[in-house]
Amino acid sequence: MKPLYIEIKTLLESDYPFSNDVIEYCKYTDLLNSLKNIIFPKFFEYDINFNPTYKRNKNDGKYKLSKKKYGRLPGYADRILINPKYNITNYIYNSIPFYGNDHLPVFLFTEILNISIGVISWNVGNANMSLISPENMKIYFKRFGKIPELLILGFQECQIKTKPDFAIWNGIYDSFMNLNSKNIINYIGKILGFGIKTYIMYNSSNLKIKKNKFKVIGSFTKSIHSISINIQKKNIEYNLLLCNLHAPFTENIKKYKYFLNSAYHQINKFSTNKDLIQIIFGDLNSRSLLNINNTDNMAYIIKNIDILQKTQKYSEEDMYNTSRNIQNYMTNLLKV
Repeated sequence: MKPLYIEIKTLLESDYPFSNDVIEYCKYTDLLNSLKNIIFPKFFEYDINFNPTYKRNKNDGKYKLSKKKYGRLPGYADRILINPKYNITNYIYNSIPFYGNDHLPVFLFTEILNISIGVISWNVGNANMSLISPENMKIYFKRFGKIPELLILGFQECQIKTKPDFAIWNGIYDSFMNLNSKNIINYIGKILGFGIKTYIMYNSSNLKIKKNKFKVIGSFTKSIHSISINIQKKNIEYNLLLCNLHAPFTENIKKYKYFLNSAYHQINKFSTNKDLIQIIFGDLNSRSLLNINNTDNMAYIIKNIDILQKTQKYSEEDMYNTSRNIQNYMTNLLKV
């Protein structure tokens, strides 16, 4: 029997030590995983070895898969996909336990042609921007083996006041660049609390960087920002193409696919023979498509899940049995 939404919700929100099969099932049912090879040809995503980044309690980062009287699907909403033009020699891809909004940020550090590049993407809302600090990121720098020469900061659900604390990075980076464009769509989006912002930090003694092109498409609340920047290192020039986006979560799959396709086509319009790497990142609003009940064997893209009649309390034995059911389901699935 397929695991149900209410079972996954109960396990994720509890302190019960559920098995990793619960997380594997969330990845197995992930919407974007079923679409990305079609929507983003030539792009790929490194293996996801972290828990769903959505939906979290803003205060402590624990799962809170409901909003008012409705349930919310868990999901790997926050993603980073790349299309490198040369071999990748090192990488690390993970989420970060920064609280303050109902999403956790994700990051990718990668090295290509001896240029190390980092991307941190966060649907930030009203969270404390100073959480993105050298102190909080040092454990990830250590795992990567170095501090990236170029660090890209991409934010969604921004306000006008949303801005990284660059001062705490002094001594590590000496240059900070705002890649945002004066665009009416983005400006009104920031007033509404749905803006998108992109910044970069780097050392000017090592890299020379200038912004080439910038394009915004979409609406006030859901938009796509495509950016082309020129990087020069040791007199060799490359183009770095970035796409920071906030996709809609919609029950209309055609609308969702059209939006992501637009991002793919927009970033490719900026492509040249000098491309180093193309990076798509942001809140792609993917969800794990879970069965809502036992009577319907279909999993749907659904925003508001009626959970009022499903508020029964689960005992520890119920938790154990549910976790075992999911474990058995995944075991049988792998046998097929």
